[in-house]
Amino acid sequence: MQLDPHFPAPLKQMIKAQRISSVWANNRFSKTPVTGSADVDVSITSYGSRLGIVPYAIESLAMGALRPRRMILWISDDSFDPQSLPMLNRLVARGLEIRRTEDLGPHKKWYPYAVGEAGGEQRALVVADDDILYPSNWLEGLVEGHTSLTNVVVGYRAHAMEITDSGDVEPYSRWGVGSPEDEASHRLFVTSGAGTVIPPSLLSEMASHGMSFMEYTPRADDIWLNVSAIRANLPRKVLPNDHIRCVSFPRSQATALHHDNVTGGGNDQQLASTLTQQDRHTLAQ
Repeated sequence: MQLDPHFPAPLKQMIKAQRISSVWANNRFSKTPVTGSADVDVSITSYGSRLGIVPYAIESLAMGALRPRRMILWISDDSFDPQSLPMLNRLVARGLEIRRTEDLGPHKKWYPYAVGEAGGEQRALVVADDDILYPSNWLEGLVEGHTSLTNVVVGYRAHAMEITDSGDVEPYSRWGVGSPEDEASHRLFVTSGAGTVIPPSLLSEMASHGMSFMEYTPRADDIWLNVSAIRANLPRKVLPNDHIRCVSFPRSQATALHHDNVTGGGNDQQLASTLTQQDRHTLAQ
């Protein structure tokens, strides 16, 4: 999966500006529902100043060739008024659900859904990030992969965990890059924002320990997802992704959790506190 085109800065900025303008125009004039026939639900969360850009991410999903059964935005800021954002209002008019929940950081995108706060019958859950403009084929590829591969967690992007001879997990900075050519494996660590399908059985495992994830991985939902997948015996698989070209919203990455979790070593600390001896044994096999 490509996040932002590999072009000189001026050309890259022009491409982003054109994509943003296209998404804005679609939001301004489209009457097409944000939901559709795909038997999955899409969940996204946002906070603070990023609430101003999340409508662009949602609109890009609504422009997809395949649209989900439900599109849900989770927010925890009681003072936020959706009426203050015309783009968001137009999305609500076309079927977007805005639901409020407690502040669980990035876990807002899956936990309230897993414990039934969204109501209705659950489906496989596709999680998205609030600062990415997704291409029209994004959801279609995820659904096809999820449907064709049983008892596997599929996603567009993953890291390949490195394990030492003694069975310890190498630091996150030393991990490799997962490839569609790789077999499904517990050593593949999917990153959910790029596109991951969480099957109902994994949702149940992720929620089975209550909110203990706030103790172990408060700022790293991907760690909780992947460790839970190990415990549920659901290996991960990277889907074909060369044709998936995403664009990040300008400057949004500067406030993303990536900098704390990767650059600051937060992933290593949170993963070490979460993995049990049985988890480590599974990874070492």
